[in-house]
Amino acid sequence: MSRFSDFIRSVASSAAEPAEGAGQLPAAPNAPTDPPRNPALEEQLKSFFGYEGFRPGQQAVIESVMLGQSVFAIMPTGAGKSLCYQLPALLMEKTTFVVSPLIALMRDQVDGLPEAVQKHATVLNSSLESDELERRLAGVRSGQYKLVYAAPERLRQMPFLHALRAAGVSAFVIDEAHCISAWGHDFRPDYLFIGNALDFLGKPPVLAMTATATTEVQREVATYLGRQLRTANFGTFRPNLRLESRVLKNNEEKMRELVRLCQEAGGTGIVYVSSRRHAEQLAGLLRRHRVRARHYHAGMESEERSAAQDDFMDDRYRVMVATVAFGMGVDKSDVRFVIHFSLPHSLENYYQEAGRAGRDGKLSRCVLLSTPSDKGNLTRWMKSERVSIANLRDTYRAIAESVPTDGAGTVRDDDLQRETQLDETRVRVAISLLEKAGMLSRRLDLPTTVTIKPRDAGAAQSDPRFAEFMSAARLRVNQSLPVNAVELAKRVGIPAAEIEGLLLQWQDSGWLYYRGSGRAMFLERPRATREMRALLDRLIARYEQEQIERIDAMASYARGQNCLHGTIAQHFGNRPIGSCGVCDVCVPDRKARKAAPAPTPTAQTLSKSETRMVILKAVASLPYPLGRTGITRLLKGSIASSVKGDRSRYFGALSGETKSEVETAIRELLDAGYLKREGDEYPLLYLTEKGTAKLKAG
Repeated sequence: MSRFSDFIRSVASSAAEPAEGAGQLPAAPNAPTDPPRNPALEEQLKSFFGYEGFRPGQQAVIESVMLGQSVFAIMPTGAGKSLCYQLPALLMEKTTFVVSPLIALMRDQVDGLPEAVQKHATVLNSSLESDELERRLAGVRSGQYKLVYAAPERLRQMPFLHALRAAGVSAFVIDEAHCISAWGHDFRPDYLFIGNALDFLGKPPVLAMTATATTEVQREVATYLGRQLRTANFGTFRPNLRLESRVLKNNEEKMRELVRLCQEAGGTGIVYVSSRRHAEQLAGLLRRHRVRARHYHAGMESEERSAAQDDFMDDRYRVMVATVAFGMGVDKSDVRFVIHFSLPHSLENYYQEAGRAGRDGKLSRCVLLSTPSDKGNLTRWMKSERVSIANLRDTYRAIAESVPTDGAGTVRDDDLQRETQLDETRVRVAISLLEKAGMLSRRLDLPTTVTIKPRDAGAAQSDPRFAEFMSAARLRVNQSLPVNAVELAKRVGIPAAEIEGLLLQWQDSGWLYYRGSGRAMFLERPRATREMRALLDRLIARYEQEQIERIDAMASYARGQNCLHGTIAQHFGNRPIGSCGVCDVCVPDRKARKAAPAPTPTAQTLSKSETRMVILKAVASLPYPLGRTGITRLLKGSIASSVKGDRSRYFGALSGETKSEVETAIRELLDAGYLKREGDEYPLLYLTEKGTAKLKAG
């Protein structure tokens, strides 16, 4: 008997298979319990990965996967989700396919595998050169790899599906499965094609995995996948995470609290911010207060991002100030604190990011800093970023230029972005909403150009359809023909949706060489009806309402009026937590430590002329020139000022004025010719002769 068969028998003997569609796996307080200890499974764990034992819940999921069951595993960040499919992949007969949303996450997963396991895994993504991609596709087709990672976009490409089907799929893994839900916090439209891909691949067992899924999202995922999923919900409560929420008066107090927390906290930490500008500014602020900090965001060059990540992983810097671009796949177990300087877009986002603290199980802090204005700022951002009815009209109109009514055609993603002035994500969300309303149907993507070279003259005699194709396409043996895919389909009388699949089959038979280059969306556009438009209006209304509700839930958590762990558990439909005993709502002495912010300079009331004279004196006495923002911070006594009170006696001299009032006074001095600005990218302020004379005159 084969190694696989022996192993399956040992698994089956230790865990009786439940009836099809049986709901929950066995549950303990907030999570399923593991089945009895299975020495055979533990031996394989140690042999491949070097681990002595499983983390809670891993064995229950692994055994279900080995038995060919479809499972929805909801496991908190740091619970070891990846092992739940990596170990079975090495033990099952065919390929385990993992669909994952981020290239960096896939790469990190494979790089993190033990060396002996890495040779059985591969990643297919857009960063690969075409020849390397072809080589790996051939390896997938031949069954060379036990573990294959790819982005969801790859599932819309027939050559990839064709290779997977040839290899056979033992398990289809959906990482970050919440991305399927159109109403979830991180919707990825290409995830909606997973159901079609499963049908094409013969409906293999599914392992859907996420750290964050509400009850509604769980139902929607199961609906889209078209099957019942046995739910293994491990809950959200992690007692080693001290959740803290601090409401501060304004941004200045937030910065002071951030500096204090980073100085006070031991170990390494992550500070999450909402913008690239904030990441750079706050990292600089922390460094000025003797905290070893670096910034990280998607606008940095790839080499710079890699260097920043390596510095953090190797403890050369203690704090990483970053946008959400940092964190997915960054497996650093000893992060002792995660601070959110900006209000996250949803509780799902917040807990996924906060959960990167304390993966080693040791006590760690998760602190949310907010001000009363943050909810309004987040709401304004949501309105500016949402997909509107106008965006949908623009997208539909742009598609209609290439796709006839009651017909089909190809449209390039970048062309739509250019025509609509929308980014890639919003274009794809718009298309998915138009699909939901029935106004579009997106099929498998088509290559822009196909290159065909017939190899076998005798094949035409054995297959009439191939003979018709050769004649209609005017092909000759050993002569290459590059042609547009849609035009070829019309010429030979084969539906465009079927042409690439046939070419791949004939290539497998050795009759021709085929290669596709470039990819475009293949869309069908039925005639729009009044009912479709009404449904689209309802979908947009729900889309907007879901966004508002997510912001409301996040703002409610930030107010910190109830147990924070309990608030999160309730949000995700987990068992209620009355009092967790570890958040700053449930522990009175920690709540009392929401101390008054660090003192700011004493405010003084000055006349308009006195205010302007203070500004001129401050500029004249600076140790080095500053720009308008720098001068404002100095005069307001901001913790973000690069010049402190030991270097300028005007530090905090205008703390009684609002930031807007100080900026207005500076602008008036510039307009009146008392100050001038010099420099292109970062202009600095200097006194003019007129300003110097004003100071001398007193």
